[in-house]
Order: sequence, then structure tokens, then C-alpha cells
Amino acid sequence: MIDVENVFAILTVAESLSLHPGQSFELRTRVTRVGRGKNNDIVIPDPPVSRDQAEIRHEGDSVLVCDLGSTYGTFVGEQKVSGEGFPIKSGDVIRFGTRTTMKVSIVTSGGAQAMSPGQQRGIQIATTEQEVASEYDATYIETALPDTEFEDLNGDDFRTKGEK
Repeated sequence: MIDVENVFAILTVAESLSLHPGQSFELRTRVTRVGRGKNNDIVIPDPPVSRDQAEIRHEGDSVLVCDLGSTYGTFVGEQKVSGEGFPIKSGDVIRFGTRTTMKVSIVTSGGAQAMSPGQQRGIQIATTEQEVASEYDATYIETALPDTEFEDLNGDDFRTKGEK
């Protein structure tokens, strides 16, 4: 079962030579390393992916993807990413190398009220099972959030039940 309080983002494979479409990776740490090398948090064994391809960084109110000097580059949509980082939001598609793509979902357990105004403008938040379900298949939701209940705060904002 997913611990929504510790997951800040989920990457879901859209296309890959070796990973299965729909396979998801829950990001829980401040820095998540992505690449072909076995030392990475997310290992993508596709040949066009560099051993040390990229990092996903959770910095304050922002989530950034940073290229680590990879051979074929890291892209958000058609925008090439530098080592300085590029902000990502729900719905973005990250391409690692020439073919491997993953869709981004930013997740919070507290809903929009727990975020700064800048974050609310820049990031779509998946806070209800229905919103998360639109990003993932029903099997994943049933497995990941079987005991999670949400409460409506004001018609637009939600939080997990029992959260203060």
C-alpha cells in the first residue's frame, strides 16, 4: 500500500525498450537518481539511457528534473533539460535518452490548501482517488490506495481523512 504522506511524485512509464508501460515509480526522497547504472534509484536498462542520466529533486515548493551530462539528453516535453534543472508538474512527460518516456504526477496528502500560492499555480495536484485514477489504471489505485479516504474541505480542496 502506498504511504501518500511520504510520496511527493509518481513517474509512470509511457514508453520504454525494457520497462513495462504503466509501471510506476513512487518518489519519496529529496533526490532520486535515474539511469542505466544499477546504483540509481530508478534503473532504466535501455541502451540510449546513460548510466547516470538525471536526478529528480524535491526542493521546497518545487520539483525539478536535472540532466547529469547524459549522452542523448533529458527532456520535458520538447524542452532540453540542463544540469541546473527544469521545473516539472503533473501531466509533464519526461524523456530520458531517445525513447524512454515517463509521465509525471505530483502528489500531496494535504491538498491545495497545504501548498503555497506559487505551487498551486504551477502544479496540478492529484488529491482525490478520482484524480489519481485518471493518471493510473484502476488496478494500481486499488492496490496503492485501498484504505485511503479523502474529505472535502470546501468543494475544491481535499485532504486525507484524519489529517490536520
